[in-house]
Amino acid sequence: MLILWLQGIWLPLHGYSFARTPLWAGIYMLPLTVGFLVAGPVSGFLSDRFGARLFATLGMLVAAISFFLLILLPTNFTYWVFAPILVLNGIGFGLFAAPNSSAVMNSVPANARGTASGMLATLTNTGQVLSIGIFFSLMIAGISSTLPGQLYSGLRSSGVGIHKAAYIAHLPAV
Repeated sequence: MLILWLQGIWLPLHGYSFARTPLWAGIYMLPLTVGFLVAGPVSGFLSDRFGARLFATLGMLVAAISFFLLILLPTNFTYWVFAPILVLNGIGFGLFAAPNSSAVMNSVPANARGTASGMLATLTNTGQVLSIGIFFSLMIAGISSTLPGQLYSGLRSSGVGIHKAAYIAHLPAV
């Protein structure tokens, strides 16, 4: 959802045209990938030596801290405050991914690892798809009560007529 924030709000407010925001949102999210690429192999190597539980738990704690820091981030943040939080998030998920997969594979007999791998991939993909639907359902439910009034006020202050502003403000929030 950070991509949506960058593309729709933050980048346009910082001088980027809407036509260029998808590219720049991807570029600005690269620190997350860097954190994941650094922590993933290290965590995989260390979890093979010392066990998966410690690194998977540590990864989730680091990811939770990064989400908490994102909550504290003001709307007018600078990129140099945002980028380290993205790196921390990538490190958290990098620490979690390899030990988690290893723990799942080691929890089943060797002859069932193909099935376990398929189930892990299926459930991961299902969770990712469902999370988007759940997020937007909650977001629309949350804004539907306040959006009409705010939209009407904004349209009226911008010079839009009463009837047109009322019509637009009462369109569904989707």
